[in-house]
Amino acid sequence: MKKDIYKTLNDWHELLNQGIITEEEFSTKKEELLGNVKNISKTKEAVSESVNEPNKINFDPTPHPSLASTVSKNVIFIILGAIIIGAFAFYYYENIKEPNKELDFNEIENSSNKTEIENLQELAYKHFDKYKSRLETENTIINDTDTTYVGDFTNDGLLDVVLVYGLDPKEGNYNVIGGILLYKNNDKGITFIKKYSPEYIYNFDKILNSKIYLTKLEYSENDGRCCPSINKKMELKLEGENIIEKEIK
Repeated sequence: MKKDIYKTLNDWHELLNQGIITEEEFSTKKEELLGNVKNISKTKEAVSESVNEPNKINFDPTPHPSLASTVSKNVIFIILGAIIIGAFAFYYYENIKEPNKELDFNEIENSSNKTEIENLQELAYKHFDKYKSRLETENTIINDTDTTYVGDFTNDGLLDVVLVYGLDPKEGNYNVIGGILLYKNNDKGITFIKKYSPEYIYNFDKILNSKIYLTKLEYSENDGRCCPSINKKMELKLEGENIIEKEIK
């Protein structure tokens, strides 16, 4: 490439000697050709450096402080996450998850001093203790008036259990209606059937002839908050999964 440039330069010099071109034209062409020679030299040097001295990668075996710190933080987060998940799972199992609907007599201490009725009641309370958090609302809380009643409301010849619970307001002073939990005797223990919440103030009366009897309490115009004076007899009957309610005239 350089030889071609120098030959061209000689040719232009001959033209200058022959008077065909001017000194100015020769000088311009000379600068152009010599500039090309310099560019070629620089390109060769760059190629030579890239071949003889390839890119070097510096490897430092010492862990970078920021990397070690990041790994340490990740381990801490994983441990904390596992603790939080475990705590939530425990809380869910104890307070949110639907408790088993069937309870066996083997789950309680069965002694000769306890009657069948006492065993049935104990199983009902065992279920109620885990279930009652689901009965409370944002504004109400379970009180300590829960009571169990035993009788055959499924008409199968076995004693069933009714658990009546009450609710109190968390704030203020107003009447809150509780509810009724129904437990069927399955001959090996009890099975929780359903919750029933009357939409009125009531007293539980009895279980008789496969029916549950309540007294519905209503206020007359002159009654105080404590003492509703109107009493109406109500009959509840379990049909399938539904409770049929009617007033006894």
